[in-house]
Amino acid sequence: MPEFTASDEQIQAVRERWQDFEQRTRAGQPAEIELSADDINSMIAASREARGKIFVSINGNQLRLQASVPLGEFLGRPGYHFNGDITVEFKGAESLENPQLNRIVVNGEQVPSDLLNWKYRSRRLHEYLADYRNSYDIGTIEVRDGQLILRSRTE
Repeated sequence: MPEFTASDEQIQAVRERWQDFEQRTRAGQPAEIELSADDINSMIAASREARGKIFVSINGNQLRLQASVPLGEFLGRPGYHFNGDITVEFKGAESLENPQLNRIVVNGEQVPSDLLNWKYRSRRLHEYLADYRNSYDIGTIEVRDGQLILRSRTE
């Protein structure tokens, strides 16, 4: 797992941008935030639960997520980890309502396109995305030019 260290100033700057994005979406105003991999990794570094377990990189229109999560936290099996290397390729802005993920690779293997219909704890993965979308009022997600771009719903 690559290590990432963020300064307090980096973390604060990203938090302020995120809080501005959240405030605008809650107020029903159009909002957009562009996050670099360093921005995302700064937010991860600030999270006690995620620090050291997740690393993000962005190359063009591909978002790569590397994860190493101790299974002892979930299954009571200390010493074991879930390790994943996930790459998602985007071809433009996608609605979180029904995203069309063009290519998903997990640990070097392409995942079937119906991934979001798979279930975890009796719920489809698509439903978890809907929860996130509703919690943050996210309309679209896009990865391009090395940036993750989130836009609010403007219904």
